[in-house]
Amino acid sequence: MKIRCILIRTLLLVVVFAGLVIAFLFHASAPIRKERQETIELAQKYAQLEKPDAFYWYNRSQTYYTITGKDKSGQEIFVTVPKEGNKITILSQKQGITRNQALAIVQQKYHPYDIMKITFGYFKDIPVWEITAKNKNNTLDYYTLRFSDGKIYNKVIDF
Repeated sequence: MKIRCILIRTLLLVVVFAGLVIAFLFHASAPIRKERQETIELAQKYAQLEKPDAFYWYNRSQTYYTITGKDKSGQEIFVTVPKEGNKITILSQKQGITRNQALAIVQQKYHPYDIMKITFGYFKDIPVWEITAKNKNNTLDYYTLRFSDGKIYNKVIDF
């Protein structure tokens, strides 16, 4: 009887703890879910985005939110909204390299140990892919590639 009571209490504590962790994570992710939804709504209104896909949050000198997807004509587009300001930028995927191409360029040239994050944004008003990776020294490297041609625009090694 005592063992059963202990098991029930332990199980109850585990369930309560798991619930608290889930509630915390849900609450902590609320701002980015809100930004994603607002970006989608703006893209639907101003870029005729019909099928939203990936969402990117880029944070350098300025914060940008980008949603990718297809517009009403079926064209793959990027719609970027700055956190500050009201200039929405629409790019066709055909104007530059894809996420996978950017990743392949960095992997072939620099051989990162572990890719942590890939995001799309604007660096000094130039559309870029930024790849954050761990190197063999377990420090971070940042590779910024121009969207238009995949050339390395900026890199920070052993950060």
